[in-house]
Amino acid sequence: MLAKLDAYNYELFPGVIRINVNGTNDPDIVDIMSEITRSRGNIYVEGNRYSYLDNYRLNASFMELDVEQVS
Repeated sequence: MLAKLDAYNYELFPGVIRINVNGTNDPDIVDIMSEITRSRGNIYVEGNRYSYLDNYRLNASFMELDVEQVS
């Protein structure tokens, strides 16, 4: 199972997926983290697979997930 983040407004950076949120209480945050947990940290976005590195940052505008691209 893969967490699919294509439905969210995001940007890709080396080692980071930045997802736009509407504040630190945005319900999307819970949905995103639940999906990542269910997929055991396996993320699929833009045709690529990533492994979540169990670290994220959150502020009022976005959350950043630390990831590593996998084959």
